[in-house]
Amino acid sequence: MIIGTVLTIAEAGPGPVSLDAALGTERKGPGWALAALIAGVGGAAVLLRDWERPAPEPEPEPEPEAAPAAGQPA
Repeated sequence: MIIGTVLTIAEAGPGPVSLDAALGTERKGPGWALAALIAGVGGAAVLLRDWERPAPEPEPEPEPEAAPAAGQPA
């Protein structure tokens, strides 16, 4: 639903009461909607690629020191 809404807004453009219209830099149409879709899919792919990293191996616990044998001084 969100993707469809964003693509519709990208295709329709910012509208007449916008800073883009005032500056004459409106970018709208199916080409810009396709560019928005590609950027969204590419960003999601990069995020998912970097998100799923294997957990580091746990460090082994140190072995307890052996207790002195009976009859030997500590």
